[in-house]
Amino acid sequence: MASKQFAEALRKAAGRVTEDAQVAKYYHDPVLWAEERAGLILWSKQKEILRSVAKNKRTAVKSCHSIGKTFISAVAAAWWVDTRFNSMVQSTAPTYEQVHGQLWEEIRKLHTAVGLPGTVNEADQWKRPMTNESTGRMKNILVGQGRKPADNNIHGFHGIHRPDGVLTLLDEGCGLHQSLFTGAEAITTAEIDRQLTTGNPDDPATEFGDI
Repeated sequence: MASKQFAEALRKAAGRVTEDAQVAKYYHDPVLWAEERAGLILWSKQKEILRSVAKNKRTAVKSCHSIGKTFISAVAAAWWVDTRFNSMVQSTAPTYEQVHGQLWEEIRKLHTAVGLPGTVNEADQWKRPMTNESTGRMKNILVGQGRKPADNNIHGFHGIHRPDGVLTLLDEGCGLHQSLFTGAEAITTAEIDRQLTTGNPDDPATEFGDI
């Protein structure tokens, strides 16, 4: 019995070592993650966007319609959560319908197709299990969320920080109020935090136009 328990413990430890090695391999390379881990075929500009997110604090993408910018934001979110255990993704868009039906629908599809950790629910929340070091008990922690704070709520994202970094995704940036950009800045103050803003450059007289 003891030998079986030892063998099981050894198997689990080996699995953790393998998982840690995989995380380290993809930590700085979202394109490799997308191709190997998720089995995706990306075109050159999508790769450029992901590499910018990995390297730069802020990435802003202006593009035409139906070019895959929302999809690549979902890929960035999935890479972030999969390679950073205690991290956070926060996303927003001009309307909640866009948050739920566009970006988070893509995230749900990726989560299922790739078999990513935790669960992504219809409330646009991504939760993954974490063991409490002091009690040894397992609990689910929030690692991703899509929402639409009120345009005049400059504090809509405040108080969100994680030891493994925060990634903010601002989808359809041309339609977002300036206060939401300010809120995103407030939760991405650490060196390891990142922002990705995407949109169609339809109106130059906006915060996205200024960016």
